[in-house]
Amino acid sequence: MDYIQKKKLCYWIQGYPIDPMKIVNTSYLLKKIGISRSSYYSILRNNSYGISQKMRDEQDDKDIEIIKQVMEYRGFRKGIRQIYMMMDDVTGYHFAMNKIKRLMKKYGVHSGIREKKQSRIEARQNLEEHKKPNLLKRRFRIARPNTHTLTDVTYIPHGDHKLAYGSAIRDAVTGRMYDLTISEYNDLNLVLSSLKSLDNVSFKPKAIFHSDQGALYLTDTYQNSIQNLGLRQSMSKRGNCLDNASQESFFALFKTETAYRDCKDIIELEVLCSNYLDYFNNERRQWDRHRMTPMEYETYMNGLNEDEFDRYLETEKKKYRQMKKRAAEHVVQRAQTLGV
Repeated sequence: MDYIQKKKLCYWIQGYPIDPMKIVNTSYLLKKIGISRSSYYSILRNNSYGISQKMRDEQDDKDIEIIKQVMEYRGFRKGIRQIYMMMDDVTGYHFAMNKIKRLMKKYGVHSGIREKKQSRIEARQNLEEHKKPNLLKRRFRIARPNTHTLTDVTYIPHGDHKLAYGSAIRDAVTGRMYDLTISEYNDLNLVLSSLKSLDNVSFKPKAIFHSDQGALYLTDTYQNSIQNLGLRQSMSKRGNCLDNASQESFFALFKTETAYRDCKDIIELEVLCSNYLDYFNNERRQWDRHRMTPMEYETYMNGLNEDEFDRYLETEKKKYRQMKKRAAEHVVQRAQTLGV
């Protein structure tokens, strides 16, 4: 309600007949109408209540037109600071910058300069609502197989200026590739189709499914699918590719070892990817996994008894601590280079 209505209601309450039962009293009426007791008594004591506000509103109506005159000058968009600096030259008036901001907000006037776009605001809100903590923290191989699973999407140029997208899923411990799904579109169908490769995987309790903070991984549909698989969703820090380095390394190998650019169409690309996955899992050996293929290493890991697995964990934890130490040293060196 405006100040005129509020003033009339306060005088009406003041003159309301006294209720003998003391039910419909002043407090009851104020609560129903939505006026605080302090405002009520302030309005009754101040006979000029509302007049000064009306005068300010009338002045604001005039002042916003002056601001608009500056904004429209010569047809170029102007930010708040430019309006502030040019106002005297264009109109002969001078307003404080805070007043310009207040009036533009009050009347819904937008400069169009460096304003936050609604799409960006919504994307930021969606990120805050759906992002998951980094549960993995680069501890890729400190676990049994089927405990730490990674995913990511890469672009794959091919043919005559054509572009496809590949969604890959990998076991971080063994290096085994569960899937590499190809599509012409980087959309939700791509990543959901890729997830189907996990339907028959026997994950360990509290297994982690790790990705970056891509928009597709933030959707309710995708997150519900991860939950239905019994997995805990984990996400890298924003813009930190090292948090998903193991998956990134597969894409680097794929693009180094295959002639993907020679594929004339997406069908040829799909055949290439299928053949490479079979080769990668069953024939291509891994230097840092006892020179075994991913499938051989998975069998080896699953065959370890508890003592052997404990020794494996100790070795991997030592490597992890060394990695963290090198990462910290790199941060310090980087800061010194930037003069921080």
